[in-house]
Amino acid sequence: TFLSQVLADLVRAGVLQAHAGPRGGYRLRRSPEEINLLEVVEAAEGALELTECVLRGGPCSWDDRCAVHEFWSAAQEAFGSQLSATSLADLAKAAPPP
Repeated sequence: TFLSQVLADLVRAGVLQAHAGPRGGYRLRRSPEEINLLEVVEAAEGALELTECVLRGGPCSWDDRCAVHEFWSAAQEAFGSQLSATSLADLAKAAPPP
């Protein structure tokens, strides 16, 4: 059930095409070089933006920042940048042969 939900999310996000029927299945809508990991993760999990304060638990505010705010924001930015810079083709190249 979980896999079908993730696949449906990827179809809605325009990453995959779904084809029904006995010879149906899923295929990429674009080439693997054009699809980055950030797209895939955000399609399945939602935006990576942290909206709650790590220490206080409430809404994160730039006006009243906690001690972790700048460091957490930098880490979040680096994570998103790395995902955005990594394509599905990059993953395929890095995968060991079957």
